[in-house]
Amino acid sequence: TFYRWIKAWKENGASGITPKYGTKRGGAGESLLDEEREFLKYFWLKNTKPTAMHAYRLMKANLPYSTCSYQTALRYLNSIPRMIAGYAREGAGRFENMFLPYMEQDMTRYKSLDVAVSDHHCVDCIVVYKGQKIRPWLTTFQDLRSGKILGWCPCVKPSSLSIMAAYYMCCIKYGIPKSLLFDNGKDYRGKWLNGHKETVRTYTPEGLTEETEIEFKGTFPMIGSEVHFTRTYNGKSKARQERYFRILGEYLAKDIGSYTGSDSRTRPDDAALMFRSINGMEMRGELPSFSDFVSACSSMIEYINDSFECATNGGKTRSQTFMENLPPPEQIRHPTKELLQTALCKGEVRRVGRNGVKVGGTNFWGAELSAYIGQDVRVYTSLATPLEVTCCTAAGALICTAKADYFKETGNIAADTERLSSARKKLTLLAETGSNEVKASPEHETMIEVAASIYGGNSLNQVDKFLSFDEEDSSEKVAAGAENLPQKNKTKLINPLSADSSVYARDNVQ
Repeated sequence: TFYRWIKAWKENGASGITPKYGTKRGGAGESLLDEEREFLKYFWLKNTKPTAMHAYRLMKANLPYSTCSYQTALRYLNSIPRMIAGYAREGAGRFENMFLPYMEQDMTRYKSLDVAVSDHHCVDCIVVYKGQKIRPWLTTFQDLRSGKILGWCPCVKPSSLSIMAAYYMCCIKYGIPKSLLFDNGKDYRGKWLNGHKETVRTYTPEGLTEETEIEFKGTFPMIGSEVHFTRTYNGKSKARQERYFRILGEYLAKDIGSYTGSDSRTRPDDAALMFRSINGMEMRGELPSFSDFVSACSSMIEYINDSFECATNGGKTRSQTFMENLPPPEQIRHPTKELLQTALCKGEVRRVGRNGVKVGGTNFWGAELSAYIGQDVRVYTSLATPLEVTCCTAAGALICTAKADYFKETGNIAADTERLSSARKKLTLLAETGSNEVKASPEHETMIEVAASIYGGNSLNQVDKFLSFDEEDSSEKVAAGAENLPQKNKTKLINPLSADSSVYARDNVQ
């Protein structure tokens, strides 16, 4: 450093050794050409995460005349904002976790039953279901304030039905949650749960067709829970429930005797032996059945709710926190039996055919539906009575209750034939007799009779007067001596509308 000062003194004098801390440089990459900067960014900002040397060499290969050094290129690449580099090199997921803001949740702002969170979870174990080895699923409804599981449904495959079962358990045991928080899974977006609108074709009193939009209320709006959806595949929105699934995997999946691990890092070495024999080795212990899993799952969920202390609850159990934060009893809504039964119905639009309405590949028949063949009607299917559907008009008026497979063969040929013949006979009789309200007695049966009643008695007087001789013409004066002369035959014009066969007889011709 001392020798550099001497050199700078000799070259520039006192200004050579004066510190220039405030002097601004051009910045990283200032000496680079525009095409050099663009090529460096193009080759470096990729999701394969190439090194700076990789991008530098590709830039030099495409720009042979470039005099850029590696250090200059490295300084320029490091000067690119981390947010831009992170999005291009790390991907959208890492970019969100590293740079985007997040919601700071405060559970203490809620009361019990204010918000319930639901999700599906595949349990890390193997069970036997109908002779097949499967990984069971679990659908849960968790109270957001306390973390307590309010409703659950073990299932072979998650669906809207498992969501419905867990939700009903929550409502019956504890009350109706004010709000529900789901992800954007297709099961939670189902029409049955959230309701939907459909367009039907109806007839006006004037006989014209028009399209009418009708609305079917879903289970959640009908019972009284407001639904909110998070972003798809975003576990952070339901972090408390994801942590609960981890607890359940620790104490249920690992102790049930057929643990498989959640990924390749946690999978036991002998997990593959549960499916097949490897090198003469196989798992000889019996795998738990699905019914065993259901029993163990229910017991473990209740045990975790009542016995496990939770740090976010101040060391209290989930059940204690839930009871302490319940609103007053008069503010807790409990569903009635009739409401729950009504909410079990799934509404949709179907067109009536010869054999009634078809729902899920099954025909449902009611005699009253024959008057609506070719029209769209509302059909409500209940889980409680799957062999019957309620049919209503597009306006909502009740038509009938239709029965499933009414015309389907049962093996009893005589009974099947009698049932079909009876229905056909009734419909045929109805079609023949009509409504029987008023017996018509028309004066005219055909259009010929209508025309004859108006024009049949009229003669063409004007034409007769113009073309033939009338009485006044026959009384005209004649010359003397010509009074008794025989009258010569004259062409007699005949009105064809009033003529008969005697007019055309030869013996009548004078």
